[in-house]
This record gives sequence, C-alpha cells and structure tokens, in this order.
Amino acid sequence: MNTVLYEKKGAVALITMNRPEAMNAISSEMMEELLGYLTQAEEDKDVLCVVLTGAGEKAFSAGGDVKEERDKTFTTAYGFIEMGHNVCKKLQSLRVPVIAAVNGYALGGGMEFAMACDFIIAADKAKFGLPAVNLGIISGFGGTQNLVRAVGKARAKEIMFTGRMVKADEAFALGIVQKVVEKEHLMEEVMAVAEEIASKPPFAVRTIKEVVTIGVEHDMETAYTIETQYAAPCYDTEDKYEAMTAFIEKRKPNPFINR
Repeated sequence: MNTVLYEKKGAVALITMNRPEAMNAISSEMMEELLGYLTQAEEDKDVLCVVLTGAGEKAFSAGGDVKEERDKTFTTAYGFIEMGHNVCKKLQSLRVPVIAAVNGYALGGGMEFAMACDFIIAADKAKFGLPAVNLGIISGFGGTQNLVRAVGKARAKEIMFTGRMVKADEAFALGIVQKVVEKEHLMEEVMAVAEEIASKPPFAVRTIKEVVTIGVEHDMETAYTIETQYAAPCYDTEDKYEAMTAFIEKRKPNPFINR
C-alpha cells in the first residue's frame, strides 16, 4: 500500500498521507513519497494549489514513527531529520500555495508538516501538539523554528516544554490555524478555498507566496525593497492586463493563462 496518495481535482492537487492504521505516522518511506508527489505537483503547470491531508478519521498525522525512531542514533537520526526538513522546505518553497487540511490529531512531525504549509484549515475536533519532550527528544522537523514564528518565543516554549495538546479553538486564537470548521465539512471547505485560490492570476499568487516568505526574514527597509522587486514584474504579465481590463469593463475576466 502506498504511504501517500495523489489525486488531481481540476487545478488542485490533493496529497494524502496514507497510513491510517498507524494514525499516518511519518516514516522515511512516507517522506520520500511526499517529496516525489510535491515535485510532481510543482512540475504540473495545471496545478495551481495543493492540499495536504491525512487518511482516515483520526489523524492528519500523529508524528514520527516511534518504532522506526527508537533505535536511531546520532548518525542515523541526522539523516532522518534532514529528510523531514527537506519535506518542510519543499512545502514552503513550492511554486503554488499549500493548504493543510487537519482532520484530527496533528502531533509532532504532523504538526510540523502542517505549519510548513502556507496555512492550516482544521476540523473543530482537531488537536495539535509537539510532544517530543515526552520521548526524550525535541521537535526536529522545523517545529522549534516555525512555532516560534507563529506564536512567539514564550508561548512556543511553554507548548514544547510541556508537550501538551492544543485544541483547534486555541490553535486558532494563537494564530497557528487560520480557519476552524465542522469536521464533516472540512474537505468541502478546504477544496472551496483551494479552488478560489486556483482561480486567481497564478503569477500574482506565486509572487505573494515568495515575497512573504522571503520578506518576513528581513528588516522593514530591506523588505520594502524586496517587495518592489517582486511587485513590479507583475505589471508586465498578460494576466494583469486581462484582470484590470475586466475590472474597468465591469465583467468577469477570461481564464488566466499563467503569464
């Protein structure tokens, strides 16, 4: 059985972590498949948004496969951690937006993968957590860095020191999650958002993702310069001309052509 499933729905690629019997625990095999499918989505110019989710009713992903991790040493753990970072970097650098659809538990690496997506839509029963401390390790798939950026240093430390679970409503209040919906409507809501994003001029959407990701790491003066460098090229695109012409003529724009 494949540990990851891939399906195209119009301009949206749905990628599903597929180990429901193990609450979609993250193995080396799963990460290799994830990287492969993310690359496939990126190379398919018809894909304009990606949704990442987990199979089954219980979990987005309960985190790293402890059975695999238990016997790892410094040397073997190093490669495993780097592979997790590669998945997160791919999610963050993908040319199109990636939405995490969190249907249940998102713990450890599961939460880390979700936070590496552009934003998270969660079911009302979803629970988040970075409980690595309970296993004598720390979060190693970007959690120590991305959680700090989402909620601030002190709150991130408290969540990781205790390893506690964060319910969907608290995750929303903290800014980890951007939308909470009833579980039975999760994928319907996520696909609606994904399809809306996919309907926008692709060059502009891609540029927003790049400039926000890069600019947030700089001081404001530098960030303004970066914004100018990314904003100006949008004015030379055919999609910009069509979008503005449609606005002036008070009509719906013709389908965008990604240039």
